[in-house]
Amino acid sequence: MTMQPGSSRRPVRGLATLVAATALLIAACGSATPSPSGPASASGAPAASPAGPGASAGSGRATPAASASILSLRVAPSAPCQPGGTGDSCIAPGRYELDESLVPGTATIDVPTGWFEWEPGGGSEGLLADGGADAPSGSGWGLLIMGIGRVNLDPCDSTKGSLRGSPTVDDVLHTMASWPGFKATAPTSVTVGGVPGELIQLTYTGNLSSCIAPTIWTTSSATPIDGYPMVATPSRPAKFLIMNVKGTLLAIRMTDYLEPSPFEIEQGVAQNPTRHQADQPKLQAMLESIQFTQ
Repeated sequence: MTMQPGSSRRPVRGLATLVAATALLIAACGSATPSPSGPASASGAPAASPAGPGASAGSGRATPAASASILSLRVAPSAPCQPGGTGDSCIAPGRYELDESLVPGTATIDVPTGWFEWEPGGGSEGLLADGGADAPSGSGWGLLIMGIGRVNLDPCDSTKGSLRGSPTVDDVLHTMASWPGFKATAPTSVTVGGVPGELIQLTYTGNLSSCIAPTIWTTSSATPIDGYPMVATPSRPAKFLIMNVKGTLLAIRMTDYLEPSPFEIEQGVAQNPTRHQADQPKLQAMLESIQFTQ
């Protein structure tokens, strides 16, 4: 694995960004209701919801509100990861706006208690579940939202070239299904935020020794996206939702399995067939909460 999701939870930001975020937070929280069951950290005291007028008290969820009152996910306030705990390894639950580089217009998402933002590079934005005491560097389990740039014809061999022209959703799905060493399920039609898409699951069945540094595609900002968690030890499946949002190809990668992630195994986490059972409904709720607006 090359990207090590979860190894960098809260990037250090410039002073100007922090000042702007503070001003936004003050404005947004003017009518916010504190959440009595608010977030806590890996050891975790309750925090107030940052989502402003759209926040729903105590639920860790939010209802849609005007974009001007919603904070960007990139400047989400830190919070504990567990109810009743302390620390600031996660972000406060609520509705947040995704980075403007992902799609035209505005996209928002509801984040529950116990998750943190992960930024692997330009043109992408992720949310990962807290890893807990036995995985202090993070879980490597969650979702990654990204614009699709150059799609490789073989993730394990970039010399094989990439899709040409302006590929469609079907073009991307067909290419993914033909990747050497990967097994893809048949696409399933899914609608998120009023936008139709196609959902597939990919599993790597090839030889790990022949796929040392896989890159499935680059984002719309040219960030390479690797083969995690598929090309890893242990190998895990990944679900991909491919969509066309206002003329822009968007992918959402999800680690929707119960077992520990490869990144958790790297940190010494023991095998557990139900480790992420409680995280699965939260992942699905986040996906269903995504909204696209002008």
